[in-house]
Amino acid sequence: MTTDRAEGRLSFGLSAAAIGRPLMVEDLQGAVPPWPLFGPLARERLSTVGAISAFPLVEGHAHLGTADMLRFEAGPLGVEAEEDARLAVRAAALTCSPAHLLTCSPRGSPPY
Repeated sequence: MTTDRAEGRLSFGLSAAAIGRPLMVEDLQGAVPPWPLFGPLARERLSTVGAISAFPLVEGHAHLGTADMLRFEAGPLGVEAEEDARLAVRAAALTCSPAHLLTCSPRGSPPY
């Protein structure tokens, strides 16, 4: 999906990365997200998605992007599911961090 940076606002994932904490839209089909292009575009292209979350991928000072998670059901993620998501995102950030990629290969190239 495209972002709405052209309008001077950050998109959903970029907003999560910018503030350094997860963002969640618990009812994607009913809520009016503060992202003018993201909201309508998400409803159009993700019509079966009930909720969406964006978790920043951060390792040390490296900001690697976000992990966006979609759910068919609308509603809050729940404490246990959110903790599981945070752990999964943390593992992804560690795996994707530049320091990890450089130390996993004898030639300094990514190990994949």
